[in-house]
Amino acid sequence: MDELNAAAGAKVWRFVPSPKTVPGDEDVIRTAIIYRSQAVKPINESVILQDPAFDNARDPLGQAFQKVGGNQKTRFVVVANHFKSKGSGPQDGSGNVDSGDGQGAWNADRVEQAKALVKFTQELKASRNTKKVLLAGDFNSYSAEDPIRVLKEAGFTDIGAGADSQSYVYDGLSGSLDHILTSPELTPKVTGQDIWNINATESVGYEYSRHNYNVTDLFSANQYRSSDHDPVLVGLELTKKG
Repeated sequence: MDELNAAAGAKVWRFVPSPKTVPGDEDVIRTAIIYRSQAVKPINESVILQDPAFDNARDPLGQAFQKVGGNQKTRFVVVANHFKSKGSGPQDGSGNVDSGDGQGAWNADRVEQAKALVKFTQELKASRNTKKVLLAGDFNSYSAEDPIRVLKEAGFTDIGAGADSQSYVYDGLSGSLDHILTSPELTPKVTGQDIWNINATESVGYEYSRHNYNVTDLFSANQYRSSDHDPVLVGLELTKKG
């Protein structure tokens, strides 16, 4: 974040602080939210979902925001997510075994995580006094898979950049596991969306993890190949009617 502020020439970026009570199973690899303080301000403290469904994944982090200078009508909630990955599945005959249907391993757990997330959003709507909710992150699921279908059936709209888009490359495989989903009350506020292809289409040789890794150091301290995932962008007009 210091680098973002340095590039901006001012301290315009801030991070959402952890809640006062942090689950004991949290570690240094966690979901997080940063925001532009000139655009929005946090409302109340953040909330980490504590649910057994996420015992093998990263707990979702929720934070309510309100437009700077705006009223309660411009309030919305963001939940950062990272569902269980598809690899290293069990061989126990459970619903988490890779059945060969294309959804990979641990699909049953991701479905339960989606259900727990829906319940979490209902609680946040009530406690943060807004029905506008945005879900973002790596759901480790394609748009037609069961976990995303659970969220869609709960009323969320997947505003991805298109079925033929790709937002990640891992071990030579590419696709779109990253999603932004909006509640019915927030969807009309969406002005556009896109994927910023700065990582998925770049050679892994440029990745930060390859710094001083090869004979020729290809790493550069820029945005390209800073991750194996691309950022997914969405525009919101919170004062827009609808």
